[in-house]
Amino acid sequence: MDVVMYMTGALETFEKMDKQQLATTVFEIAKLGESGLSINDPAKRYTLKSLSGDFSGLQLLSMMHVGLKQIDPSIDSQSGLDAEYDAARKMAGK
Repeated sequence: MDVVMYMTGALETFEKMDKQQLATTVFEIAKLGESGLSINDPAKRYTLKSLSGDFSGLQLLSMMHVGLKQIDPSIDSQSGLDAEYDAARKMAGK
């Protein structure tokens, strides 16, 4: 359920961004992910230059999945989170 809530928040956040801002944020998350995100340790926090706040690894993975789907719905993020994304979209009325 955490992932669905993270994705619902990402849908709301990304809705306020233009395509360039969205792409910048998704790319920044992907770059962080290249060195590995600790998705099973909520105490490990990450920051982004493109968004204020700090985020867990699972939250960033969820955000990246949402962002990629908004950029191109046919993209497979290979995160295995498609069902959660569909649930988040329904919750957000998208």
